Amino acid sequence: MSMADAAPSVPANSNSVPARGNNYPWPDEDGPGTDPSTYTWTNAAGDSLSPLGFGFRNCTDYAAWEINEELGDTNAAGPYKFTWSNIEFHGDGNAVGWEQGAITRYGASSVSGVPTAGSIAWWGKEVAHGLGHVAIVASVSNGGNTIMVDEYNALVVGGYDSQSLKYNPSSRAASTNGTTWPDAFIHIPGTRASGPSAPVWTDASPTGKDQDNAAFN
Repeated sequence: MSMADAAPSVPANSNSVPARGNNYPWPDEDGPGTDPSTYTWTNAAGDSLSPLGFGFRNCTDYAAWEINEELGDTNAAGPYKFTWSNIEFHGDGNAVGWEQGAITRYGASSVSGVPTAGSIAWWGKEVAHGLGHVAIVASVSNGGNTIMVDEYNALVVGGYDSQSLKYNPSSRAASTNGTTWPDAFIHIPGTRASGPSAPVWTDASPTGKDQDNAAFN
């Protein structure tokens, strides 16, 4: 099922572009069995998974929708070019597995410490009670040290927000609300994936890679 390894394939000079923003097509799903405490939202029939294969109103579903838009699919009815099967790792579509899922399908070059417009900002097991988090990088500035991210189910439970994150060499905290700098950036082939160099966090970073992210707990 693995796709052939491929380096990101995107136009150059795309480090700063307008955010697509809050255009997720299923923002009001609140059917029977909805339980925000377990990140569960359902449609009127009680189904919790969107047509993309991720949980409605979760960060993963929003990011997958944005990647589809990056790839030219803007119809909520499909067909879709990016779904659960394109990124899941060992049957798990939670955000925590997206880094390895991308490496498995697109090759090691699809994951880096470089933020680029249209890439996926990725946080691992240190956030969301081990489930991880993903967001879409809307723009990059300040030599790669500042990014704007669009996301779901982070600062707004089951909803959209956009926030600016700034790399801090002495702390993982990247914003005043406690959001940390992403652990990595995922570049899906066919999306915008070029831009300036950026700092890369390692286990030797001042506060360690596994510091809790208050915004996602």
